[in-house]
Order: sequence, then structure tokens, then C-alpha cells
Amino acid sequence: MDNHLLETHKEGSDAFRANDYKTARACFNKLLEQGLKFADVHNMLGVIDYSNGDYASAVKNLKKAIELTPSYTEARLNLSIVLNDTGEYPDAAKA
Repeated sequence: MDNHLLETHKEGSDAFRANDYKTARACFNKLLEQGLKFADVHNMLGVIDYSNGDYASAVKNLKKAIELTPSYTEARLNLSIVLNDTGEYPDAAKA
């Protein structure tokens, strides 16, 4: 991965940690447009979607994070939270 993409990832991650979700999403979308597949990017997008009330997109992104890295505990916990909040209790327990 070239330096520009690494910088974009860092900028997005820093923005995410600062709760600047608009900037974070823009950075992460640039990475995805390049065809890059990062579990952490999908996890953070899932958290952003959840915070914006877009539960369907949150589930989609969190499941993609888990698909890319099945042992990604944070993504599994985040998915469980979203599913629990949407009343999908059996699926939340599986997550």
C-alpha cells in the first residue's frame, strides 16, 4: 500500500478517535473506493453507522469486518450491541 493510502487510513482513524465521523467516513470511503479491504475500517464504519442510527449499514459493515478477520473480537462485540439494540437477541448472542 502506498504512503498516500497509509496517510488516509491514519487520518481516518485519528478522526474516528476524535469523534469526527464525517472526516473519518470520507477517508474510509476513499480507501474502499481503491478496493482495499480492511477489517478495522469496516468496524469503524459500522460504529459510525450505528451512531447515526443506520443499523442496517452498521450490521453490514460489522459483518464484513468479521468476514475479513473472523477473530476480530471488537467487531463481534459491536455487532452484538447493534443486534441487541434492534431486538435480534438470538443473533446478538451468536455474535
